[in-house]
Formats: sequence, structure tokens, C-alpha cells
Amino acid sequence: MKKPSAAVSPYPQQSPADNYKLNQFDSTPPVDGETTTTAATGGRRWSFETAKASFSKVTTSPLSRASLDVPATQRYRLGSVLGIGTYGTVYLAVDISTGEGWACKVVSGSANKAFQMKEIELLRQIDHPSIVRYREHFTVGDKLHMITELVRGKDLGTAIRERGSYAEEDARIVTVQLLEALHYLSAKGIAHRDIKPANIMLVSNDEHTRIKIIDFGFGDQLTLTKRHFSRACGTPTHVAPEVIAPEGGKYNTTCDVWSAGVTLYKLLSGDDAFTADSMSTLVRLVRGGEVWFNDPVWELVSPEAQELVQSMLDSDPTKRVTPCAALSHRWLQGV
Repeated sequence: MKKPSAAVSPYPQQSPADNYKLNQFDSTPPVDGETTTTAATGGRRWSFETAKASFSKVTTSPLSRASLDVPATQRYRLGSVLGIGTYGTVYLAVDISTGEGWACKVVSGSANKAFQMKEIELLRQIDHPSIVRYREHFTVGDKLHMITELVRGKDLGTAIRERGSYAEEDARIVTVQLLEALHYLSAKGIAHRDIKPANIMLVSNDEHTRIKIIDFGFGDQLTLTKRHFSRACGTPTHVAPEVIAPEGGKYNTTCDVWSAGVTLYKLLSGDDAFTADSMSTLVRLVRGGEVWFNDPVWELVSPEAQELVQSMLDSDPTKRVTPCAALSHRWLQGV
């Protein structure tokens, strides 16, 4: 199938080297002005499936008066391990006064704790229904504890593998939530910088369209004095071209729209938009930004859906659709 025509805009108005190495996708501690932490799962699946069934209640409520009457260090009972990451371990945490389940990431080591505090600075600013919610943090001995919303469902990548691909109606519902969250973050100058199915959780295993974005480990924020990002980071198959520009990119929050476009491509087809046998070839493909709809599966996908994918995957960030404009696309109307 040919690429969809771009002759009629569905929106309101608005040279590659091949020697990029995998280790240039930075996972080292941040330098001044950059945030490169790992979130509550350290990049691994954050799921309630391994937790005790008796603590299955998910909550986004603020601290209750009963909880506030107890010192934070005595407020929770830690249970089973939910995930082990590079910078810490995530446990099921039960609020003793209410019985509510939360996730608790425990981090030790001065460098790792400084790393985590930068993520906390971002999470404390965020209050959106499609983004995992921060509750509080505290220190016990030399260990930093971060309490966040507990998400029971599987990650979106697992859901796609189990289903093969998503029907358009379901993909639309997921995409609207994702774009609304990115619009919210962009308004705050925050870029997630690692949007991908593995960092998008389903709120429950009972349904497959309500999502929560997790893992702000590569997140960062623009300010009055910091007008662009420059650090190359993220997941190679989902990272935007400008993030890995050969001369060293300067980019903004629009990088997340690209990653959301790659995610939508996978939702609709079950396949990755960019695959290669080597990192240099993969980077060349990403920088080129050419997306193909040749697989027979795309014959079952509407031209409007393909059109939105293509506009989210414009390799020129100045021409790439914004989250707000994408939400106005005809394919997403009526959700």
C-alpha cells in the first residue's frame, strides 16, 4: 500500500551518517541541568500481577488524616517485589491506616538518590489521569523511598503482543489519552523522552484501553533559561531523529510526538515502524523518517489512521504535528 496522500490537510493550520553507536543513547547519571533518572520500575514492567491479591485496591487519593497522623517512615508495610531496576527495587507498599496499595521504589547510594530526586521534581508537578501519580517520598536510614500510584495492568507492549494488534476503535481511545497527556506535559515544558509501549501501562487487566504513562527516568523540563534539550537518550526504535542528530541535536517536547507515532504504528499493525539488523542501519532509518505501509495488515487500516501516523512521524520537528493539533485530526473525532 502506498503512503497516504498529504494533499489535503486534516488539521487546523500549524543528511544522515550511519555510525551512531548504541552506547550513545545515554544512561549515565545526569550533568547539571539534565534529568536522566529511572522511574519506579527502573525501565522494567510495573505490574500488580506479582503482588498479593489481598492488596488489589488501586488508589490515587491524597494522604488521609489517619495516614498523616503517622510518620511517613511508619506509614507503609512493604510486601512483594514488583520490579528490580538499575537504580532501585520496587515493592508493593500498603498504607497501614487505610489498606490501600501503592508502589514504593527504594533507592540507595548517594548518586542514585540524587538521580531519583530529579525525577521526583518532575512527578510532583504532574497531575493527569493518564500519568502515574506521585504521592510522597521519605528517607529511612540511607535509603530513599518514593511512593507512587500502583498500576495493576500489563504494559501496552504485552497487550499488543497478546492481541496481535489493536482494532482502530481501541487504538483511537488509547491514542487520545496518550496525546492528551503529552499536551499536558508540553504545556509544562516537560518531555518524557522515552514514550513506548513498555512505558504505557493498562490500569487493569480487565480492559485494554485505559492507560497510565510511567517511567520519567529520561524526563526533563524546559525553563526560561533552558530553551531546548540536547542529550541523546531514549529507546533507539522509538527515539525521534532530532534527538540523535549527528551534529548533536537541539530539540524540544515535540520529540514525544514522534515516539507516540511509533507507538500508534505498533498499535495498528503489531509491528515496529523501524527495525534493522544493526544499530547504524536503524539510526539511518530513523533519521530518514520514511514510514512504509506495505504489509498486508495496513490494507485493513483506514487511510485516515495512516495519515495521522505519518504526520506524527514527520522527521522535521518544525513540521511535525503537535499533540493539540493531532487531537483535532479527523481520525480521532468522536472518541
